[in-house]
Amino acid sequence: MGRKITSQTGVRVREHKTRKYRGKPDKYFMIRYYDSVHKEYREDGAGWSSQQMTAIKAAGLRAEILGDIKAGKRPQSLKEKREWNLNAKMPTRQLRKKKKS
Repeated sequence: MGRKITSQTGVRVREHKTRKYRGKPDKYFMIRYYDSVHKEYREDGAGWSSQQMTAIKAAGLRAEILGDIKAGKRPQSLKEKREWNLNAKMPTRQLRKKKKS
């Protein structure tokens, strides 16, 4: 199944072929934006509707990322944001072990 645009700017959605959520195909939301630092378009996966992701939430994530890119702050992608959230939840002892390996 191909990607479809939504009413939210820069948010696309695709439906899973077999996976269902509330009787309908599960939807995967993606955000698309221009990364002016790397001079390229990026498309990051925002999440599944079965994990409470919506087009409006995805548009909010996109706005945060674009704001960080324009301000020169981090995180500048969803991948970076997920890594930061994971490291923030991890105890410092585990972070030290992770950095050594």
